[in-house]
Amino acid sequence: MTAETPEVAHAPARSLGGINPKYLKLCYPSQEGPLSRRDLLFRSLSLNYEVVPAVEEAACVAWKRCTRCLAACPQQALAIEGSAATLHKGRCTGCAACLPICPVGAIRHPLLDPERLDAQLQGLLRPDEEQPEPRSLLLVADGEPVPEDIPSGLLPLRLPSIGAVSAWLLLRAFTLGADGIAILACGLGCRHRCDQGRWHETLEFTREVLATSGIRPDRLLAVERDQPRAAARVNEFAEAVATLGPHPLRGTPGLEGEAVASLPAVLRHLATRAPVPPAFVMGDSVPFGMLCVEPERCTLCGACPARCPTGALTFQEEGESSQLLFDHARCIACEACTTVCPEGAVRIERRLEFAQLGQATIAAEDQVARCQHCGSPIAPRRLLSKLDRSLNTVGGPAGPSSGPYCADCRILRLSSLRSDRPFHVR
Repeated sequence: MTAETPEVAHAPARSLGGINPKYLKLCYPSQEGPLSRRDLLFRSLSLNYEVVPAVEEAACVAWKRCTRCLAACPQQALAIEGSAATLHKGRCTGCAACLPICPVGAIRHPLLDPERLDAQLQGLLRPDEEQPEPRSLLLVADGEPVPEDIPSGLLPLRLPSIGAVSAWLLLRAFTLGADGIAILACGLGCRHRCDQGRWHETLEFTREVLATSGIRPDRLLAVERDQPRAAARVNEFAEAVATLGPHPLRGTPGLEGEAVASLPAVLRHLATRAPVPPAFVMGDSVPFGMLCVEPERCTLCGACPARCPTGALTFQEEGESSQLLFDHARCIACEACTTVCPEGAVRIERRLEFAQLGQATIAAEDQVARCQHCGSPIAPRRLLSKLDRSLNTVGGPAGPSSGPYCADCRILRLSSLRSDRPFHVR
């Protein structure tokens, strides 16, 4: 059994009727020598289409200076134009390495839709009478041959390239009962030229999560096709995994609904079902960040929420309190908040804490100062104190417009001073 991705990755137009044209790239047939006008007139040219990603401009957060996809694209096919990233189809080879790196899911690929991939995984890993246990996955790049004589329990799943491998895909397969996953990576001549360092970080993070959850990390193997005995190593891996038997996650209740598409949801599910409840994972390969705030220095000025590309930081007023909220599941450790903080009060550690996923916590808090005249909220008290200190340093003694007044009442107070009309403080 093989997942159906390769059959439509490169196909004639008639077989791609259900795919939006924005995901299609016209591919001309390759030939030796130049193409003459006679060939164009009399020769039958079979034009194919290649499925490539597309950027959903409304979801893209390039306007918040996010450029992660640009660094991930090996073809330099992505550029920031206006407030969103744009993909240039002429340069794109369809490797889909940009999909796992996008922090908000703004780059999409119809063949790599999470719901579609999840259905493929369930179809491959669901036990049946004809397929003996155990079941492992073999991830292969589209267009690359599957090794001959692989064990019957090693089931191929094709992807546009190995650059499209994500931590969500690997961990989701394990939570669905895959006993092992082997990745047969592209060779040196691969046309995609994906960054091997990036997906090796994905493998390292996945192994760390498995290990801290009580699952052997050697159930995940990556072999480059150019390495000696690559095919033999894959077969030996499948045989070794078969001797280990099923891991503890097999047979546990699965995720349903929209949660299957979320890496934090898969991690939470794994944490509740694992034989050893995981606490945290640290290291450069971790794609999550943990915010550390020095409360006495933070003035809750709102600069970091305005800059955060994923919405991991938000600002809210709750009663008489101003609060900076942090959502660990959304933090990608981009450190944008640290670069804009005027106080130097925040820092980010690359760390995943399972208990913090799925809930926002109060990172900093302060009382709200209110206008002495109308009672309207003005700003956090620490922020006002900083402004007062700055004004006193620059301009000397406070002028008649200073004090705990809102903008409207400050104007009224100045007007009353000039017209000798009384300005009553509440």
